[in-house]
This record gives sequence, structure tokens and C-alpha cells, in this order.
Amino acid sequence: ADMSNTMSIAEAMALWRDTRLDWYLMLRGIQHVTPTGLQLTRLTAGETIAPVETIPCRTVSMFLSGKAAGREADEDVQRLNRELTKFGYFTNVMASSDVKRFAATDAAAGRGMRVFDIECRFNPQKLVKPAPVAPGRRR
Repeated sequence: ADMSNTMSIAEAMALWRDTRLDWYLMLRGIQHVTPTGLQLTRLTAGETIAPVETIPCRTVSMFLSGKAAGREADEDVQRLNRELTKFGYFTNVMASSDVKRFAATDAAAGRGMRVFDIECRFNPQKLVKPAPVAPGRRR
């Protein structure tokens, strides 16, 4: 009984490891796709464990906040939003990216400055071990 408990703990740890995002790739990608007219002021990530079609899944959300300046501010924010689902590492992990806010700042000193929020949803990662493949069959 102790050996099977040890194996199930080891399997659970392996599933947890295999379903985590590679944040160093994520941060490098964000650095690469952020236009120079934007300043990121906050990055927040959250994670939930919930069933998706009855299968327990790990689902990650990410929220980016920032400031945009210049005549191209709106286009820069839209470009960042598009690139978050289409660039390199993001194409395999990102389900959606949506601009939730794009508005003028309230501060008098920030004339011409815009603030933005982008919400990203990642593909759910199943927290179940794949079924073994029968000999002679392909997946």
C-alpha cells in the first residue's frame, strides 16, 4: 500500500510539473512583443483548478496593465493584444487575449497618456495521466 501511495504522489507531482507554464519563456515573449510606445505597469497571473468537461484541469489567466503614449497608442495596444496569441511560445499555450480597457488617464500630468488592461486566458491543462496505448495502436 505504501508503494502505491508513493507512486500516486510521484505521478501527481509529475502531472503538476508537466502542466505548468514556462514563465521564463512567457516573460521573454512579452518583452519581445511589447511595442516601444507601451509601458507595462503590472502583470498578474492567477491559476484555478476546475473541471473542464468533467476532467480536472489547471487553468491560468494573466492580466497586463500599462500606459500608452503617442499617436499610435491605440494601434500599439491592439498589436500587443494580437501578438500575445500569435508569437512563438504563445501560440501553443494561449487560448485568448482581450483588451478590457483603453482609456485616457485621469491625471492632469498625463495629457495624451492612455491606460490599458489586457486579459489573457491560457489553454486548460488536463491533470490526468494519459491512458496507456495498447500494443500495435497509435495515438
